[in-house]
Amino acid sequence: MEISNYIIKAENGNRVILFNTLTTALITIDKVTYKHIFIDKIFDDNDAIASLKKMGFIVDSNKQQLEFIEALRKREIESPQQTITIFTTNKCNARCYYCFEKGIRFVDMSMETAQMIVDFILKRFHKKELAIMWFGGEPLLSVNIIEYITQCLRQHGYTLNSHITTNGSLINKPLIDFLKQNYEHLSFQITIDDIGIKYGQIKRYVDIEVEDAFDKVINNCKLLLNNDIPLSIRINYRTEQIDKAKNIFLRIKDIFKKYEGEKFRIYLAAITMAEGCNSCREEKGKITDLLNAMKFAYSQNLYNPRAKNERQKILSTFCLLPKSYACGACKINNITIDAEGYIFKCHRFVQYPHYRIGSVFDGINKNTKHCLKIEDFHIFREECKECNILPLCQQGCFAIHELYEENLNCEMKEVQSDLLLAYYKTVYGE
Repeated sequence: MEISNYIIKAENGNRVILFNTLTTALITIDKVTYKHIFIDKIFDDNDAIASLKKMGFIVDSNKQQLEFIEALRKREIESPQQTITIFTTNKCNARCYYCFEKGIRFVDMSMETAQMIVDFILKRFHKKELAIMWFGGEPLLSVNIIEYITQCLRQHGYTLNSHITTNGSLINKPLIDFLKQNYEHLSFQITIDDIGIKYGQIKRYVDIEVEDAFDKVINNCKLLLNNDIPLSIRINYRTEQIDKAKNIFLRIKDIFKKYEGEKFRIYLAAITMAEGCNSCREEKGKITDLLNAMKFAYSQNLYNPRAKNERQKILSTFCLLPKSYACGACKINNITIDAEGYIFKCHRFVQYPHYRIGSVFDGINKNTKHCLKIEDFHIFREECKECNILPLCQQGCFAIHELYEENLNCEMKEVQSDLLLAYYKTVYGE
C-alpha cells in the first residue's frame, strides 16, 4: 500500500485537513494520527486504512492511479466530437492592451479560402455534426464568411453548433436571425472590462466613440438575451485589482438582473501581462488577493460550467475541481484554421508559422513534434506525474508552456494549502 500522490494538506489548529485532488474526498484528522499514517506510514488500524483506501488517500499503487488518470485523458482526447475554431479575420476594431494577438499580421479571409475550408471539412469531418467556434480578431468583421461557410455546410447536411467569441460591438438582429436559423445550439462570449467611458478607454474601438462604446455593447448583449441566445460576459482583471473587478461584476449583474438564469453567466478571468490566464497563477505574496477573488466567486455562485452538482460548484470556485484533460485543443478532432487557411492545434499558435500542422489547401500533418505532444494522453512531463495537483491541471496549458516556457498552474502548489483552508472555512466554518 502507498500514500496517494494526489493529496493537498492544510493545518487548522490542532487538526490536519486532507483533500484528494483526484477523488475530491476531504477529511480532517488529529496531528498524531496524521503523522502515524501519512508520515510514518504505519497501517495498523484496519478500519481507518479501509476508509482511507475507499476515499483514495491510500492506494495499492500510485502507478495504477497515474494509469487511471491517463485512461481518463485518453477517453476525452480521443472523443469523436468534432470542433473547428475558425478565424474569419485577424483584424479587430478594438485595441485592448492585454490582447495575446499583439503583432499578428492583419488578414481577412478570402472567399477562395472559405470555399477551401468547406471542401476540407467535407473530406475530413465525415460525422455530420460539427461545432464551429467563430474567432478572430473580431469574427463579426467578416460576417459574409460566416454566412458562406455556414450555408455551404448546411446544404451538405451538417448539423451545426457554434460559440462565438466577440467584443459584441457588431451584433445586430439580421445576424441573430441568420444564426438562429442555421445553428442547433448557439452561444456568445463577450468581454466587458469596465463600466461607462472607462470601458471605451480600454477597448479603444476604431469605429465607435469612447463615450458610446459601453452602451452599444450592453444593448447588443440584451439583444442576444432577448432572442433567447445564451451569453457569457467575461470580466478580465489583474489579480491585484480584484476589488475593482468585484465592483464591475456587481454593476453588470445589476444591469442584467432581469436576465438571471441558465442562459446568462458573468465570470471573472484573471490576466497577467505575461500571458497568464489562470487565477491560480499568482505568487505567494498575492495570496490575499487570490483568496479575495475565490471567496467572492463563492459568494456570487461563480462556478465552473463543468460542475455537475452543488459540491462541485463550490470546489470549482476554489480551483479544487479535477478535470480529465487540459483543454479542448488537445482533442484529436479539434483544430484551428486561421484567416489564410493554415491549420493549427490551438488558437494561441496562429501568429507563429512554425506551429502550423498543415492547411486547407494541402491537408494536415499531425506528425509534428508539438502536435504529437498536445494530443498525447500520457503525462509526458516527469515533474507532473507525482505532482499532487495533476488531477486539477492535467499538465496545464500546453500552448502557454510551449510559447512562453511558463507552467501556469505550478504556482498553485505554493498556495494550495491556503486555498484548501479557505475552502474548508468557507464551507464548514472556522
